[in-house]
Amino acid sequence: MTSQSTLRESVALQESLKCLLSPGLAIPVIVAYVVRFYDPHSRQYKLVKQILDPQLQQTSAGLKQLEETIEAVLPAASSGPFKMSQGNAHSAQWLYPVALPGLPAENHLFAITNTLLIPSQANYLQAIAEAIANHLKVWQQQHSYQTKTAELEEILGSVEHQVRQSVGLVNLYLSLLEGQPLDAQGQTVTDNLRTTVSEIVDRLTTILGPQESPINALPLVDLRQLVSDRGRAFKPSLQAKQLTLELPSETAWLQTDPHQMGQVIDNLLCNAIAFSPQGGVIEWTWDVFDSEVLMQITAQGPGMPPSAMRAIFQPGYTQRPQGQGQGQGLGLAIINKIVREHGGRVWANNLTRGGAQFSVIFPQTQILQSGLSPSLPPEQLPECDYSRAAC
Repeated sequence: MTSQSTLRESVALQESLKCLLSPGLAIPVIVAYVVRFYDPHSRQYKLVKQILDPQLQQTSAGLKQLEETIEAVLPAASSGPFKMSQGNAHSAQWLYPVALPGLPAENHLFAITNTLLIPSQANYLQAIAEAIANHLKVWQQQHSYQTKTAELEEILGSVEHQVRQSVGLVNLYLSLLEGQPLDAQGQTVTDNLRTTVSEIVDRLTTILGPQESPINALPLVDLRQLVSDRGRAFKPSLQAKQLTLELPSETAWLQTDPHQMGQVIDNLLCNAIAFSPQGGVIEWTWDVFDSEVLMQITAQGPGMPPSAMRAIFQPGYTQRPQGQGQGQGLGLAIINKIVREHGGRVWANNLTRGGAQFSVIFPQTQILQSGLSPSLPPEQLPECDYSRAAC
């Protein structure tokens, strides 16, 4: 994250905190607020002040003394209020520390008053503290996600560089081999290697490079055939847990990058297998609407804890059962990235009958929205019936 964007976020945060503090105007005895919170950008604790008393606002020495008083009372902040020195301003007499719920103890809201608060005023102050705490938790969580995403991009960039370097060496060795007399078998192996290397480079560009082509320029993909083909790769895993993979008899068509869509399918299926019980059923469905294609994968099992709903698509988050490899928590984050690049959206929910369901919506292309179906000769239509993949 650039320093300019960090500064912009810091300014926005301070303004939003001051907005949250503005309800304090309903308590006439409060003359100032100070929010002390941890800033993950600078890795330091910061103060955001809202001065309501003009006399206090104009007294720089008083403000400095106020900050020193706050630092001094922090170790015993829960035992306030504290009597203030008259040196701050004649109206500032009491310092009320209020903990911010759900945040470390060093995070506090301090209210400076000209008299002791009555119970209803103290309760109102607590409600303001809860609103500030909720805002700071979301802000700090967002920073954590951004940091993890930046780290992921750095790792992927390093991996891409190393893989491309190795591929370059393979190409060099292939060029040397192709300059030598080879028998038919040797020529076939060399050709296959050259094709494989080209596919690796294409997939690297597709997965790690920016999406430069508009969606309408992408190839038309038979969704059922693609899921069937990818499902075969997972057949050993399905059989190991005696799982059944069910697909619709009808297909749907998407204009999409087949490599990236394959990644989405692989990660969704891998996730479903990991959380399915022995002998369970994984159901894959899709429906075509006027302007969208809805694809859903449903797996039996324990479902997801409510706390996971908002975090599962963030880099580094994983709930993979023990004994199946904890992984890096990147699969669903990659799904989210690919789906968004295609103009779609993805979400997850638990089912009332048990288990969990992942839903992905993709926008249809102009050719599909017009009501036209792709025209293929019978011999090219998919004949694969994979509805009982591992029964």
